[in-house]
Amino acid sequence: MSKELSDASSFEIRILGPFRVAVGGVPVSEDRWARRKAKILVQLLALEPHHQLHRDQIVDLFWPEYEPEAAANNLYKTIYLARRALEPRLSSRAESKFIAVRGSRVILRAPGRLWIDADEFERRA
Repeated sequence: MSKELSDASSFEIRILGPFRVAVGGVPVSEDRWARRKAKILVQLLALEPHHQLHRDQIVDLFWPEYEPEAAANNLYKTIYLARRALEPRLSSRAESKFIAVRGSRVILRAPGRLWIDADEFERRA
């Protein structure tokens, strides 16, 4: 992981090759991803322009056959699990530094630096 990412407000995602995530320069271990869809959500957001998706897009990708209420419940459970993987000490009422829900948008962000290898590759290409 990058040496320049040394504080807890930085967020590094590698999606070219094996998927890897680091928060504050510390790798997020594979066992912290409680469900596969939580990991895929982070990957999807990392690949999207502006690192955000409308919640309906996520629901359509993950649970197209579910009723709207059940799909919404699964979405919020998936967001919760993704947040817990990235911030294991996050209390249930605290706002995540890395995954936000603003209206109907789910947003990947960082209070410090958000670094994604695919963005860096595109910038340099």
